[in-house]
Amino acid sequence: MNLSTHQSGQFRGKSSLSKRGNSRLRCAFWMAATVAIRMRENSFRYKYERYIKSNPNDADLKRKALTATAAKICRVAYSLVKENKIYRPYFEASVPSGGIRSEGP
Repeated sequence: MNLSTHQSGQFRGKSSLSKRGNSRLRCAFWMAATVAIRMRENSFRYKYERYIKSNPNDADLKRKALTATAAKICRVAYSLVKENKIYRPYFEASVPSGGIRSEGP
């Protein structure tokens, strides 16, 4: 899910998704991102919405946002497999340690 840019000397072309790697896996992450942005509340949809906030009607921007969301899903999946953890959709804040302070005599 990395970008490649065609460039030569001073000329820098348009960035596009590189075709390296497993195309089926890339397609699976693309479809997962499509489903994730259609759900009501999750961090992937928030990323997509932040990305297209400047111009929600631009189709090119929507495609780039979908690609960025797919890349985020890919990074999350890699991290979960690498660290052998269960996916938690939202970050749970830790409870501060220490007992309940009583205000007795």
